[in-house]
Amino acid sequence: MSTDAALAQLPSEAAAAVRAELAPDEQVVYAGVPRSEFDSGQLACTLRGPLLLWPGLAASLFAWVIGAALLVTGARGVLQGTIDVFMATVLIVGLGGLLVQARHARRKAASSAWVVTGRRALGITTWPERSVISIAPDDIEEVYCWIVSPNCGNVRFKSGIRSTAANALMYVPEPRTCEAAMRALVPAHSNSDT
Repeated sequence: MSTDAALAQLPSEAAAAVRAELAPDEQVVYAGVPRSEFDSGQLACTLRGPLLLWPGLAASLFAWVIGAALLVTGARGVLQGTIDVFMATVLIVGLGGLLVQARHARRKAASSAWVVTGRRALGITTWPERSVISIAPDDIEEVYCWIVSPNCGNVRFKSGIRSTAANALMYVPEPRTCEAAMRALVPAHSNSDT
């Protein structure tokens, strides 16, 4: 795959950021846009519909609690009514925070790219701010793939208890292709025991 063909798969901002990082003679072997951790597994696919209903459910619950507090407690139960309203507010803010976190993760993933060249691996993010992670072949201890869902996985390059952005290319599409590209970066003898 040519560098131009590989970068054509990326969002325009991410492709431009990758081009800015590449040396003139550096060739891209693998390029992919990671999935959000909220979209990578079967559970995420199953819960996508109900998660879209949470804001309406939370708003309805909030209105119900306020109405019930006013009807039931009257002037004598102001403290209990205040507690009910506070608990409903905490619930709504918590659910809203989950939705904002998921949206932020999806937007960041859509503005990111994992790229493996003949010399190194690059992780580039253009939102909320531009950041570049460069992984040299000397930094690669081991290479193995953990499949998260069909056509999505983590390619770990350092040992550790679990995969994180510090030791793995996270939620990459075509993880076996990415794994092969990462293995090609390191000398053959270092991959023989993984």
